Amino acid sequence: MYASAPDDAFVLGPLGGTAQVVLACGFSGHGFKFVPVVGEIVADLVQTGTTPHDITLFDVARPPLRRRAYELTAHPARAAAPPRRRVAF
Repeated sequence: MYASAPDDAFVLGPLGGTAQVVLACGFSGHGFKFVPVVGEIVADLVQTGTTPHDITLFDVARPPLRRRAYELTAHPARAAAPPRRRVAF
């Protein structure tokens, strides 16, 4: 199971413009290598409400995250997979 956003970018930043809740998710298995800088960013956001790192690409309010679930299209790599068949034994 992959936990990723519709545009496959991380989700990182304050939730709804609040300083009390900071989201850091959507890393989908390969995010472990980004843990040091993500931890630094989250610590900055929690302590000061801002970070010197440019996190606009990962904004919680970016357009792909504002679409409704029924408007999302399938991921191209997953859409190309053939349908699974049931095998009876």
